[in-house]
Order: sequence, then C-alpha cells, then structure tokens
Amino acid sequence: RYTDPYISECNISNTKVGIYLDNAEYQPDMEEGAKILNTSVSSGLTGLDLYESSAKIMSCNIESDGTGISIYSNSFPVFSRSMDYGLNRITGQDLGMDISYSTPLLGYKEIEYYGYNSITKAEEGEYDLMANEAGTIYSQECWWGESTPNTDHFSLQNSYLEYEPALTYDPFGDTYQNIGNNNSAKSARIEPEGGDNPTLSLKDKYKAALRKYLSGELSEARQMCRNIILSFPDSATTFSSFYLLLQIEGKAGNRSDSLNGFLGSINPGNLKKKLYLLAKIKLAENSQPGSYPQVITGLQNWYPDTVMAPYLLFKKLKYYLDISKNKDSVEVIKNQLTVSYPHHKLTREAKILIGMDELQKRGGNSVSVIPVKPVLENYPNPFNPSTTIRYGINIPGEVKIGIYNILGELVQVLVNEEKEKGIYTTTLNANRFSSGVYICRMISADGVLVRKIMLLR
Repeated sequence: RYTDPYISECNISNTKVGIYLDNAEYQPDMEEGAKILNTSVSSGLTGLDLYESSAKIMSCNIESDGTGISIYSNSFPVFSRSMDYGLNRITGQDLGMDISYSTPLLGYKEIEYYGYNSITKAEEGEYDLMANEAGTIYSQECWWGESTPNTDHFSLQNSYLEYEPALTYDPFGDTYQNIGNNNSAKSARIEPEGGDNPTLSLKDKYKAALRKYLSGELSEARQMCRNIILSFPDSATTFSSFYLLLQIEGKAGNRSDSLNGFLGSINPGNLKKKLYLLAKIKLAENSQPGSYPQVITGLQNWYPDTVMAPYLLFKKLKYYLDISKNKDSVEVIKNQLTVSYPHHKLTREAKILIGMDELQKRGGNSVSVIPVKPVLENYPNPFNPSTTIRYGINIPGEVKIGIYNILGELVQVLVNEEKEKGIYTTTLNANRFSSGVYICRMISADGVLVRKIMLLR
C-alpha cells in the first residue's frame, strides 16, 4: 500500500488475494514504478487486486477461484509495453477481469503496445470481462477463449471494449509460435449496454491523448483530456479521459494546483452526474482531507444512486482506515456494506483491507514470495540501435551472456564475469549489426536462459 513494488520471477499461491496494490504508480514513458513481471499467482478470491494503482504487468500467469484480476477506482494498469508483447494469462472461475471506474490498457496495436494477453473465465463462470463506468478499454490482439469472441461473455455498463483485431488462437496453446502473425484476426468492437456511441472524432481525440501520455508528453495530453471532458460531456469515452487526466496530473506532480483548479471549475450541468461525483471525490481528497467524510455524505445525499452508493461508502471507509485511523467508524461502515450490499465486490474489498491493516499492525506478512528462477529480458524490443539487457541470478557464480545470429554464431559477448545474487543491467549497442532476429543467451549457475530480440532499422 502506497508503494511502487517490483515483483518479478515469483510464485504466489494459497492466498485469498494473490497481489494487492493500493495507490501504486507506474510511468510508461520512463519504465519506472510498480511492475509485476514473469510471476505466477494462484488464489482463492482474486489473483491481482488494483486499487487506484498503475502498474506494468507482463508475462504473468494469474489464476483465481473467483476473479482473475480486479481493477477499480482510478486505476490505469498497462498489460504490455511499447514495442513488446504482454503475454499475460488471466483466468478466473467466475470472472476473468472485473473493471470499475478505471481504464486498463490490455493491448493497442496502433501505438505498438501489443496485447497477446489471454483473458478468460471458466466454462461455468459469468464473464470473461465485466466493466462498469470504464470508458474505452483497448484490448487489441487478445484471446477471449474462442476464435470468434463471444459477446455474451462481456458485461459492459457505460464502457467500450476495443478488441480489433482479436486473436483467433490461444497464445499459450500449440500455436504460440505464430506470435506476431495474426493475419486472420477478426476485427470487432463491443458496444456498451446503454450510453452513447462516441463519434469517430472523439475516439481519435482520446487516442491522441493516450499516445501523448504514453510517450511522456504530459502537457499536451493534459490539455487534450480537459478538452474532451468539457466538449463531450455525455460520452462514455469522457470517463477514459477523466481517468487518464488523473494519471497525468499525478505524474506531473500538480494534484494540488492544476487538477484542483480544473475540477473546481466544472459543475453538474456540464457533466454526467457520475463523472461529476467522481471529480468532486478527487477534489476533496486533494484539497479537503479534514472535511472528506462530510463531502462524501453530501454527495450521498445529492446523488442517492444505488450503483454509486457502495462506492461512496467504500471511499469513506478508506479515509477512516488510512487517514484518520478511526477504528469505530471503519467498523460502522463495514457493517453498512455487509448488511446493504452483502455480495458486492467493494464489501469484499473492505474486509480484505481491514484484515490487511490488522496484519500490518501485528507486523505480519500476508504471503510468502519466493523467487523461483533467474531473469533475462530486454527493453525496448524490437530496438534500434541499442537495448538494455536486464538479467538476474539467484545462485552466485560465473555469468556469461552472448548475442547470437539466427545461424547460431556468436556475434558479441556482453557479460563474462563472476556475479553475486541480484539483478543487473547491461547495454547492447547494435550499430554494426544488420536488421533481424538475434538470440540473447545467458549461462549461469541457475541454468540457461534464452531470449529472442529484434533489431529494426
């Protein structure tokens, strides 16, 4: 909670919640912040739980008897990175992925954030993906359990699912070697159950803002998002722009000035009520922490909507738990959630949070995280003309890393020395190499690791 963890090469099992991130941040343009890589999770309730968190999630196997991944409350995770494949396998017995008031990036081919993620439920489960007030969710080149995605396996409220093109095969099945060759992919876009269909110009505006954000051009992205919010108040895509704006302001460090000024200038006549309510919650968090419970109570009275009611209760519980440390108020709200919304996901989240808080006070750990194998990866990939090789070993000893061409000939030695247990980086400069595929091979006391890298000029 309130940290940016780096979780890599781990095996997490036999837990109610595999990984829980609360207010973690990740900067795509800098490759800095919370990351979950090459990790296997098997849990009872939720594999990965993200609350107001950004993170990079790649090459993970996340399974749960309940929901594979739960993403909610202004979270903006990315399940890939520029010029690379996500390769996450996400499955839940009930739900593959549950998204509320957040906009994850599962795959966006147009800006070279390749998906190749598998998001599925069990045969008897509810949905592959459920989204509520999520705006536009980009999930291009992902696998949904069938060669032609079954739209009955999606539940979308004021949300759009862009999956063009969709993978026609399971990237973790027998045709895994076809990665990058998805010519037969089906193009489609799932429309929401209710809400307005955004115009093409609005979609293009949001895509442009997203591109700017991912490339680190925050000032331009900020202004684009603000223009969308004020110019298209009745569109579901406005929610995406709002969530993206919160990420941009956070990265720019202007939450107390720039964002507050913008939020304070809008009124309920200019936005959908739900979006206005979310804006006022964020404004209260930033500038009125002492009166936050009163602000939430006022919003509850102003908009007694059954969909938003548990969300407002949960936000108040978070304040009493994290800020004021008011145990009695926490218990009161937990009971309200339990009685009024016994099966709601936020009731479950509240109980998890309270349990984690008690565990931290006792100085305990909720899970045992055990490194299971060495690391070998590079970024960016493809690259031109240089790429960073990140490698790690668990057993101290001699480490050799070499680059080979497709004929198996050694073309460059990168590392040949003794190393202690840990994570290291080195740089490959390929100025004298021809374009094409190369093999990066690491030999250590842990064994042999091989990674395919691509030079594109």
